[in-house]
Amino acid sequence: MENIKSLPPMERPREKLQFNGAASLTDSELLAILLRSGTPKVPLHLICETLLQQNDIVAVASMDMDKLCEFKGIGPAKATIILAATEFSRRLQPKGQYLPDEQACYAYLRPCSNAKPNYNTPSC
Repeated sequence: MENIKSLPPMERPREKLQFNGAASLTDSELLAILLRSGTPKVPLHLICETLLQQNDIVAVASMDMDKLCEFKGIGPAKATIILAATEFSRRLQPKGQYLPDEQACYAYLRPCSNAKPNYNTPSC
């Protein structure tokens, strides 16, 4: 991702989300929307790309304030945004949900997918 302001409007993360939905964005674009701007020395796209090139999204979600602030361009304010978004997503996860078999898993995940059930597929 180059400088966001230099991108055509329909390729910018916010506009892309508005017209194509959040699922169409890369992890870097989602992070760019949350962080909103770079710093005078580090452009936003470089902050996002560096963080996500060195860590997958799960690793980023498990970082604490100090670890996030080790990345150039991320200070306490940006780290707080990432930590708040991570906690918000954790709170959306169901607590204590037990899925005993493939049919229960399918029934639970069905609203997230348009896939048809195929119970003959080997289990993971």
